[in-house]
Amino acid sequence: MWRRLRLIAGVVGLALIIGTGLFLDGAAQFPGPWTLVPLAGAMLVILSGNPVAGEWDARTTGVTALLSTAPFQFLGRTAYSLYLWHWPILTLVTFLVAGGSGAETAESSSSAADGLQGVTATLGGSTGAAVGAGVIVGSLLLAWLTLRFIELPLQQTRRPRRSWVVGDRAYLRAATQSRGKVSVAAVMVVASVAVMVFGPTVSTYNETSAATLATEPLDVDNYPGPAAFLDDAEVPDGVEVVPDTTEVGPMMPKTQDDGCFAGFSETELILTEDFNDSDEPCAYGDTGSDRTMYLAGGSHSEHFLPALDEIGQEQGIRIVPVLKMGCVVGMALPRVSGDDYPECAEWQQKAQDYIVDNPPTDGVFMTVTRPTTIRGDGPDLIPPEYVDVIGRFSDAGIHTWGVRDTPWLMTGPGKQLDARVCTAEERDGDCGVAQDDALLPANPALSALDGLDVTHVDLTPAVCRDGRCPGVVGNVLVYRDTQHLTDRFSELLAPEISRQMFDPEAQVEQSQAPKLQRRQMRTQEMRGRVPARTSSGCRSRVRTVTLNRRRQRNRRRRPRRTPVGSTRATSTRGTSTLAGLRHTEQYCLTGVS
Repeated sequence: MWRRLRLIAGVVGLALIIGTGLFLDGAAQFPGPWTLVPLAGAMLVILSGNPVAGEWDARTTGVTALLSTAPFQFLGRTAYSLYLWHWPILTLVTFLVAGGSGAETAESSSSAADGLQGVTATLGGSTGAAVGAGVIVGSLLLAWLTLRFIELPLQQTRRPRRSWVVGDRAYLRAATQSRGKVSVAAVMVVASVAVMVFGPTVSTYNETSAATLATEPLDVDNYPGPAAFLDDAEVPDGVEVVPDTTEVGPMMPKTQDDGCFAGFSETELILTEDFNDSDEPCAYGDTGSDRTMYLAGGSHSEHFLPALDEIGQEQGIRIVPVLKMGCVVGMALPRVSGDDYPECAEWQQKAQDYIVDNPPTDGVFMTVTRPTTIRGDGPDLIPPEYVDVIGRFSDAGIHTWGVRDTPWLMTGPGKQLDARVCTAEERDGDCGVAQDDALLPANPALSALDGLDVTHVDLTPAVCRDGRCPGVVGNVLVYRDTQHLTDRFSELLAPEISRQMFDPEAQVEQSQAPKLQRRQMRTQEMRGRVPARTSSGCRSRVRTVTLNRRRQRNRRRRPRRTPVGSTRATSTRGTSTLAGLRHTEQYCLTGVS
């Protein structure tokens, strides 16, 4: 139902915007109450680009699918420069070609369309049309040059990156997540089309680079962040939380701005900033170093980029992202709606092959755990496919830096808590979840990856304390939505991540850390998943395996390793799924307590 309503809203909204240019006289009606017509259209287009809970991506249907295509994305990126250039070019060309009468006609018009109509009337149909087309082409060319060589270099805080703001790569995991960038891109596209063709005076939005807005150094006395948990740093009262909970863009990793992240529909590896016809490689950290480390996977690997960027600069390592939206290296995930995600299946195989064929000098950094269900319900597990791909890397002599995923904020089955929204509404609220609901008592990767070439990174002590994983730690917002770290918090994790990666004492701690030992209790057909504590202090859980028919057949042909902590889980939908064996397992801590 919601998808149909979004489709209708998008079509009606676009019709209102286009109709404004076709049927309203801008000079006579604007400013005035008729301005509400294009504004209502823009609002409907924005709403059509927002997913609701349970949807994965709103860009797959309707107007948003059209506005997500390459030509419209180009217009969206150049909208502001186009807005600045088209009018002086129109006036100048009209004056040069038609003399004073044409210039007066253009200047007396309220929009580009009115101006072009005046030029056509003055110069004649064919001549005026040719001049109008030349104005459009010239404006587009100058807008693109301005974007590439002026706007974007000024937005960069380090060396200029020839990149563009990727509006359609925002996190569209669910309704409570970051949803504005597709909408912003849509409005920018509509604005540019309306200005150049249909003629209303449309206000455009110049999206500011997230990297620029998030570079001011924090006062560590007021904003200790994870040090509040790791080092018992004092946390002063009466300090505003950072990042600003009303802003989403500045919380995003730089890969989003630089176009170094494959979107949902893409199957190719994004290794250069080639969306802007640049051969500039996607690289962070020490970009001139011969040492390389791959940051591989999806958004839950990507949100560690701010920390790895700093670590790479300190260690002299070039960080190369191998990333795709809603996907991981080594496992063909479904969409959160339960639909198949063939683009992920194709991409992850290409990513594996690329890493093995082009081995990095300093390994692969990737998350090695995930929640029990695709929606994010805990506790965490390590799927057998993860073990397989890390084993493949180890066989190829490639080291893996395996980071345990941070807790997802789930308050019940399928119920997500948006830390940013919660914190904005209640500054002193907990805005978090119980650690026991999100995570197992120990990192399940320690047992599952035993014997492989892996260094483990577990940031649980930095985000959880006393059984709670709050949304704000040390006056710094931990999550920008329900599951992704903010850039600020990720940056502040750099010292702890670096310590666990390179400090020999930290590696000794990991080798002595408690491990999970699975004891299978019984196998039976039953419904539900019931975590519980037994009298012995172990955790029992009914493990549910649900596979679609295709995966069921594949499973018969090629046995998978048993996951540690839980199971690989996919969403079920109608008759397209088959229920597998469901059994209870018990998990007890072994090793150092």
